[in-house]
Amino acid sequence: MTAVVAQSALFTPADIEFAARRTAQLVFERVLFERQEELAATADVLRGIAETRRTLTQQMVADFEQDITDFARV
Repeated sequence: MTAVVAQSALFTPADIEFAARRTAQLVFERVLFERQEELAATADVLRGIAETRRTLTQQMVADFEQDITDFARV
């Protein structure tokens, strides 16, 4: 589970949803085409995450944090 958390850093809720749907599709294809009927495993989730483009970047987060510093009311 720690690997899933680490690999999904900077994911928005929409990114997480897409990765979950991608994982489900990958498992479905495995069952359908390879006849491997194991349940979804961490490796499947990590592959789904790897095939998902992050919406956020470190620069975007840094810019947002700077905006908070610059424009926050005290």
